[in-house]
Amino acid sequence: MKFYAINMAVSPLDGWPIIKKILLVMKLTTLLLIIALVQVSAKGFSQINLSEKNVPVEKVIKAIEKQTGYVFIYDEAKIKLGSVSVDLYNATINEALAQCFKNIPVTFQIIDKNIVLQPKVEEPNLFDKIKSIFSAIDVTGHILNEQGQPIAGATVTVKNINKTAITDATGRFEIKGVDEHAVIVITYLGYVKRELPAAADIGNIWMVVATNQLDAVQVIGYGETTKRLSTGNISTVSATEIEQQPVSNPILALEGRVPGMFITQNAGYAGANMTVSIRGQNSLTSGGPLYASSPLYVVDGIPFGSGPVEQSVGGYSSGGTTGLSPLNTINPDDIESISVLKDADATAIYGSRGANGVVLITTKKGKPGNTRVNVDISSGFGDVDHNVNMASTAQYLSIRKQAFANDNITPTTTNAPDLTVWNQTGNTDFGKLLIGQTSYQTKASMSVSGGDTYTQFLLGGNYRRESSVFYSKNADEAGQFNLSLQHKSHDGKFGVSASVNYNVDSNTLPNYSVSSANYSLPPNYPLYNSNGSLYFGTGYTNPLAGFNVINNLKTDNLIANTNFHYLILPGLDLAANMGYNRINAEGSSISPASANNPLTNAVQTSTLNDNYIETIIIEPQLNYTHTWGKGKLTALIGGTWQETQTIQPYFVVGSFANIELAKSLSALTVFVKSSGDTDYKYDSGFGRLAYEWDNKYLISGNLRRDGSSRFGADRQFGTFGSIAGAWIFSNESFAKDNLPWLSFGKIKTSYGTVGNDKITDYSYEATYYSQAAYGAVNGLTPSRIANPYLQWEVTKKLDAELELGFLQDRIYFSADFYRNRSSNLLGTTALPSQVGFGSYYANLPATVQNKGLELELTTVNFTKGSKFSWSTSFNLTLPNNKLIAFPNLSSSTFANTFVIGQSLNPILVYHFTGFQNGIATVQDLNHDGVITTGINANGKGDYVVDGSYDPKLYGGITNTFSYKRFQLDFTFQGVERDAQRGDLSLGVYPGRQYNIPQSLLDLPVKYSTTSSSAAGKAWFYYTNSDAAIQDASYIRLKNVSLAFNAPPSWSSRLKLSSLQLYLHGENLLTFTKYKGLDPETLGANLPPLRMIVAGIKTTF
Repeated sequence: MKFYAINMAVSPLDGWPIIKKILLVMKLTTLLLIIALVQVSAKGFSQINLSEKNVPVEKVIKAIEKQTGYVFIYDEAKIKLGSVSVDLYNATINEALAQCFKNIPVTFQIIDKNIVLQPKVEEPNLFDKIKSIFSAIDVTGHILNEQGQPIAGATVTVKNINKTAITDATGRFEIKGVDEHAVIVITYLGYVKRELPAAADIGNIWMVVATNQLDAVQVIGYGETTKRLSTGNISTVSATEIEQQPVSNPILALEGRVPGMFITQNAGYAGANMTVSIRGQNSLTSGGPLYASSPLYVVDGIPFGSGPVEQSVGGYSSGGTTGLSPLNTINPDDIESISVLKDADATAIYGSRGANGVVLITTKKGKPGNTRVNVDISSGFGDVDHNVNMASTAQYLSIRKQAFANDNITPTTTNAPDLTVWNQTGNTDFGKLLIGQTSYQTKASMSVSGGDTYTQFLLGGNYRRESSVFYSKNADEAGQFNLSLQHKSHDGKFGVSASVNYNVDSNTLPNYSVSSANYSLPPNYPLYNSNGSLYFGTGYTNPLAGFNVINNLKTDNLIANTNFHYLILPGLDLAANMGYNRINAEGSSISPASANNPLTNAVQTSTLNDNYIETIIIEPQLNYTHTWGKGKLTALIGGTWQETQTIQPYFVVGSFANIELAKSLSALTVFVKSSGDTDYKYDSGFGRLAYEWDNKYLISGNLRRDGSSRFGADRQFGTFGSIAGAWIFSNESFAKDNLPWLSFGKIKTSYGTVGNDKITDYSYEATYYSQAAYGAVNGLTPSRIANPYLQWEVTKKLDAELELGFLQDRIYFSADFYRNRSSNLLGTTALPSQVGFGSYYANLPATVQNKGLELELTTVNFTKGSKFSWSTSFNLTLPNNKLIAFPNLSSSTFANTFVIGQSLNPILVYHFTGFQNGIATVQDLNHDGVITTGINANGKGDYVVDGSYDPKLYGGITNTFSYKRFQLDFTFQGVERDAQRGDLSLGVYPGRQYNIPQSLLDLPVKYSTTSSSAAGKAWFYYTNSDAAIQDASYIRLKNVSLAFNAPPSWSSRLKLSSLQLYLHGENLLTFTKYKGLDPETLGANLPPLRMIVAGIKTTF
């Protein structure tokens, strides 16, 4: 099965193509906002048609619910509705409610899509008012959530009076001495604020979950908050957004959705690793086993690595892959939310591990209610939507003939089999052959959940299989299991929760790399001999031979977490979190005889490895909450003990005689062997203090003292912290009186220091490696000099943000400015050769700055009851990375890598001066008569800085349309950046024995058969010049999701609670001028696949 791409090239875009497109999108969005602004508020959209005489009010309520999608909430024990007559035609919801309850003693309040009914309290007469001065009542009540479960810890306040109570574990409260005409205000995190008239016994008070994004719960470090009350910069992606995307790695679902978070998929096969940066690169190095510039990932309170496990310690052979991401072992369907923490206020609580941002992954838990069985089955397919067009056979042969003529060489069967031996009309499209297959994805999951007020559970399993587009039949198969249990005592004081997630993955995808050696073979290269065996031409490798290598990486990942808490006193809670993670990767790569040229007599080899990472963490905590009148204080104090062992029992490369013994360590003739282990220990104490006054003024502070085993004895501990403040000015009287269209306005800022200890373990110590045996004795050789003064990198973060909400928050806008400065940077320092070591690891006196602007706009463009709605979410990030200081850079080991005042990823190239007689020429900037590769700005050579490889801007826009039972979501993602022209990675110098892309045919080069000719030597100048840098910007239709929710009548016939049919698409369209395979993966890496998946989801 196949499907085909719309042409990706968009040639008319010049200069700033992405900005032009984004401006166009913003203009359209602005137009839509104007349209939205002139609409009536959401409460007036629904048109109700209903005519009834003397019928129960309950019948009218059901009819209104059906026509509008609103839900009524009231206490049947306290409200007697009786009967009513109504005659409604195209009535608004307010008009319908006013007519319905005109003669019934109730009041109604519309909260989002909920209508809350309360008994009407008669206006007191003069006598009652005088009497109230001398009398007061004790107010009691019982606060429940939307499922009827008690809410503990809710804040109950007497409006405009300094009297407050906190609900106990059963959801009950009491406030004594209250004026019987006062108003009671109830607030709780994640729920809409309620205001009720005071009464001696208010009874059950039903809270409504906040659907407004400002009041939805956000997970933060060691706690929860809302966007409305947060002093930090946090972005949250929900389970719904993640589930709509057919990805196996949950982090890929964040691409284009989180401002300040730049994600690059390194390759398009299942499990491929990725590069993630939050607000830029802070460290001089970004790779290595620990991925020094990657964020901290925390899964249910357990730190989780992002680097390939099979490359974590000891020896490894990466082959043609970019490494497999351990995050691929986390099932996206098991995730409740992902929170991205960015500024100092949000990340300082993680101290030395928060410099690069923090990603909090929270998995799903059981909820009270009837036992529910959820089943989700899907299947789909995908392919590479763009290949680089290569020269035709006729064009290629013409180039080769001209090259021989230019070199004055006669073609022979030895130096030119393509011209003298092979079929002159043969034409193989090697791009289509190698990566032109169809990938198939199948996924099935089932979960059972439920429970009562005191105990809840969730048990689930998932199976996923995904093949590749390579010329092979291999696939990535995974099975996942998850279990969570929560329990609390009947008095609500004690609670315990436990969760277990276990994943088994077997990846047999080929360890294959696309390159000019296979993608750019001569189009008439014969693949097979006459006897059907693979053909190996002199100087060539058959491109299909690599698929005969047998690869298998088996991974298993266990994440277990337990949390206890006990309410010592009202507002004082003691908790402890304990977690365990073990991820193991056992790999094998077997190269049989069929994978090699038989004329070379290559031996059959096996590469075997086993690596695992084991983490144990214990975190006791003490939480305190207290409310005084309009003020609320929250405090947290805790500690962390963590140990992470990274172990490689063995890494072996050897030969075998019989393929049945290829994995037998005892049967191999060993060429290379190694093992390794590291032990990382981490201890810390932390605290947080936050104060909120009158829902207007917020202040918070974090402090953490960390100790890490990665530093010397005198430098193991560091102190980090932050302070933040916010002012919700929309709650001030001047805003309420003069800015009625402004529903929310907040200014907040934060400043603090965080650290980074992502360096190789034992870097501060002198280390040794084993040497070849001398007789019966194995020798040791020093490999690193000690540096007991090695210490933390430190990043100082400054953040300022403006948040605005309009029309009851239907329009939300935020603008965030950030500036991070990192110093004490970890890197290598050169040593004189007489010392015996070329360099040592140290803290460098360099300073890196990342600053930028993040814009976010969310709008509810249109709502009309349950029939039609449309919302839009837009984000844009404009980052800037710069090395602002590096004393003595020109004499350091980084003299040919960095330039002060430029990005850490500079484009270092020659300045191209054109082709002269077909030979590339570049400028001799230092006028020494020699072209050298040093950086001219550092006095080293002829390279200039031609910008950077960093993105100039990136972002995304998501639209959600809902009509009756259909919902359509789609996301466009955009990036503006530069890169080396992509066709160069698939082409050698024109005229040699490999084909070239069509896009290189226009270059006025002098064809040559050898790289030693003048033209061949000068080709390096062109490919490493500013002429070879191109616009690699793109706009991509990243995700499309279409869902149909079947009517209840359909589901009931099938004995189901709900039924949904859906169609998901990923990477469907890409608009770009990039000349290579893909502007995201760049170079010759396999592009992200275009996927289409159809599925069915049901509950019973």
